[in-house]
Amino acid sequence: QTSGQQPAAQSAAATPPPTKQKIDAKQLGFALFGDYSPEEETRIGTQISGNLLGAVPLVRDDTLQRYVNLVGNWVALQSGRKDVDWKFGVLDTEDINAFAAPGGYIFLTKGLYRRLNSEAELAGVLAHEIAHVTKKHHLKVLKKSSLIGALGQAASNKARGSDQIVQNLSGNGAEIMARGLDKNAEFEADRI
Repeated sequence: QTSGQQPAAQSAAATPPPTKQKIDAKQLGFALFGDYSPEEETRIGTQISGNLLGAVPLVRDDTLQRYVNLVGNWVALQSGRKDVDWKFGVLDTEDINAFAAPGGYIFLTKGLYRRLNSEAELAGVLAHEIAHVTKKHHLKVLKKSSLIGALGQAASNKARGSDQIVQNLSGNGAEIMARGLDKNAEFEADRI
């Protein structure tokens, strides 16, 4: 059996270069012409949100969380994205910020929430973040990074499983959330 396994190992060693080219071509094609499925969008958003919540927990106030979800879901009903299961949360930090992740994950910080003077202002903040999801701003940036990945990084051994690809993309998503989107995406979300 040992001698039977060696030829298989030798042929497997010859196989990776064509596989690498297939991964590159597939990812390049996706980056140029493809789109994320709703399931992929949700998986990416779940991973990014999990990473965020691992760093900053939600405020432990069920009444507040329910209220923000009620307002957020009402605003999201106006967005036209009926394929998204929207989730809203208030992060336990005094920073003044709000975040959106693919798949309908929207967060604002306790510091920002405390500065809001009305439900209308809360709805405005949430609407801006909802617009990022409806226009898939984060996914467009991830798609651009997918093009870069198609030129080398994504063909590495790390990118062989779909979960690893999601983790790679969610790492990029976390970076986008930390750094912010470009001004055009921000202005578009404001207009929407």
